[in-house]
Amino acid sequence: MYLCEKKYFMQELPLVSVNMPVKNGVKYIKEAIQSVLNQTFNDFELIIVNDGSTDESAEIVRSFSDSRIKILENQTSKGIAFSRNLAIENSLGKYIAIFDCDDIMLPENLQKKVVFLEQNSDFAMVGSSIEKIDKNGDFIGKHIYKLPPNLLKTQLFFDNYFAQSAMLIRKDVLTKFYYDKNFSQAEDYLLWSKISENHKVANLKELLIKYRIHNQSISNIKQFQMEEFIKKVFEFQLSKLDIFPTEKELENHFILLKRNREIDIKNSELITELKNWTKLLKTQNNKLQIFDNKYFNKNLKRIWRKIYKANMKKNNNFCKKLELALKICKTHL
Repeated sequence: MYLCEKKYFMQELPLVSVNMPVKNGVKYIKEAIQSVLNQTFNDFELIIVNDGSTDESAEIVRSFSDSRIKILENQTSKGIAFSRNLAIENSLGKYIAIFDCDDIMLPENLQKKVVFLEQNSDFAMVGSSIEKIDKNGDFIGKHIYKLPPNLLKTQLFFDNYFAQSAMLIRKDVLTKFYYDKNFSQAEDYLLWSKISENHKVANLKELLIKYRIHNQSISNIKQFQMEEFIKKVFEFQLSKLDIFPTEKELENHFILLKRNREIDIKNSELITELKNWTKLLKTQNNKLQIFDNKYFNKNLKRIWRKIYKANMKKNNNFCKKLELALKICKTHL
């Protein structure tokens, strides 16, 4: 137990509000709730929003007698963003922990993140590395977030670098933004991007969350729709560089960042468009200095190397490999 936590237990209001939306989460919610109650840090409330569940989720929640648990009910399903915002509005804590009903907190999760934010008052939010588990709870991998805080804003230009259930955020910052229901399935990515625009953010390298991967995960539902929402987040990111893309330019931007291994180097028209787009990104960031210039350009180079490597694998003939290598290195790297 950290000494600085002793004062937290004397407060009338909880220091942390753990927000957990649930919709038909009967299979995992008991384990998720228990993992919160088993935290080494005790000064929290657990706000559970039942989003119109038709299974026994509500009954399982009510089976817990812990006074720190608060239940909010949506009579009909209002969606994940609405439920998260409802929990935020009803949170009393200085900090809000975002948590999904199918994931698991490791015992020191809240303690380590509270201590970080208490000791670093200039940071608005902190996440952590995650252990990936399958629908049965078996280990299938891990994601270690290694980047230092000063590069996270730039990394978010290229992809989402935070795990939803791993986030602890200052309430006074979070309530400036909330989740945008118009960005369903990418509302978290947009939120992190907005917060990082004017606030410091961080990830702890420690594995503090077990993140469940299964067929019903929000992140695996309706892939096409998710991609459309990610494009909208990219559009927001591009606006920081005073770039307001056409529909085709936005599609090319998505291809460059998310489908670069599928790009055929022999498609000269697309390659030319992507080359010009890459130059525009570099020019605008160099001019406006919105993102870390060195790391920004490094990421763009890394993308073009992925294009090169993917095309090399498709061409077994050595001469073709050499021709492609020379062409892409000369043009893009």
